[in-house]
Amino acid sequence: MAKLADARLLKGHRFTLLYNKKNLSEKKAMELETILLTYPTIGKAYGFKESFADIFNECTKDSVERLERWYKMVEEAAIKPMTDFVAMVRSHMFGIKNLFAMREVNNGILEGLNSQIQLAKKRARGFVNTENFKYMVYFVTGGLKLDYPHETL
Repeated sequence: MAKLADARLLKGHRFTLLYNKKNLSEKKAMELETILLTYPTIGKAYGFKESFADIFNECTKDSVERLERWYKMVEEAAIKPMTDFVAMVRSHMFGIKNLFAMREVNNGILEGLNSQIQLAKKRARGFVNTENFKYMVYFVTGGLKLDYPHETL
């Protein structure tokens, strides 16, 4: 019966726990503090969530070591959903290390070129062969500005 009462007290606070602390209104921040003090396990899990977000968003050279220390703290706390999350993160560690190593590299330039190529593809509907399509892609993505000759009278 005690668990049912606990569930009633937490009802309506799902998003209070999911949002970042800095994005909460003053009222919701006070409600969050009350929940975290009333339920210590939820407080620990919320602290782990916030520290994981800090590690992931900071993304420095020592982020991998910080993440490994975070693993150990979560496993020592033995909160089942958090340990399941750690197992999932560990299974993707290769990609996470690459993300930390190459955070500034993105594919924005390639996406921009792809949109230009798609535009050239639409323009090239009437072309008879693929060679002309290739020329249109080179023309569109090459950034060439062709000045047309002006007639002088």
